Amino acid sequence: MILHGRNLIIKNDGVAVAASKSCTIEVQTDEIEVSSPLTGQWKKYIAGRKSWKVDVSGLVTWQRSNLGGHLRSILAWPGQTVTLQTELAGDTLVPGALPFDDFVENATLQNVGTSQTPDAIYWDTGRNIFVARVGLLFYSSWVGDEGYASPDTDDYFYTPNGKYYVFVMGILDAADQVVCSGLALCRTVRAAGTVGNLASYTAQFQGSGELTIGE
Repeated sequence: MILHGRNLIIKNDGVAVAASKSCTIEVQTDEIEVSSPLTGQWKKYIAGRKSWKVDVSGLVTWQRSNLGGHLRSILAWPGQTVTLQTELAGDTLVPGALPFDDFVENATLQNVGTSQTPDAIYWDTGRNIFVARVGLLFYSSWVGDEGYASPDTDDYFYTPNGKYYVFVMGILDAADQVVCSGLALCRTVRAAGTVGNLASYTAQFQGSGELTIGE
């Protein structure tokens, strides 16, 4: 499976970078020459210290209640040290993954199923099953419950905010979507407005310290 660019999300202090259209993560290592007479005419190197940086670009947005709010917040980034986090997210991340709305605990279930289309689907943490809500009533079976009624091991499900969960050993467990994270200093921000084009911005973040890469 090919990873699509839209599934790679950069978060600034836990919040997705607004209107971001692209991002670049670069990790480098210094090379230290350790050549000696024994290496002959060829140079030899070992790895030195590492560094990393993140570049993002996107569109400038506006709201009627705060026309320049987004642009002002972007222009205030330089000089700030923030926590950057890269995640995999989006409803197209895992082919075949099924959506559900939220969690409930020990919902009061009707004795029979329903032939109506659910208003919402939940994972019941008390029973470890999916349940459907129609109006104010909850059901354990419903029209279109294939995939929910008896999930297979390693089946994936996701919530509206793009969080993924995997069915393992009879429970629904949160899937680790974090790729890497670390502190970074915003070095530069550039906003551009050109006649005939959408207003856009670019920002450069220099990693400060370790880039923690998830397992």
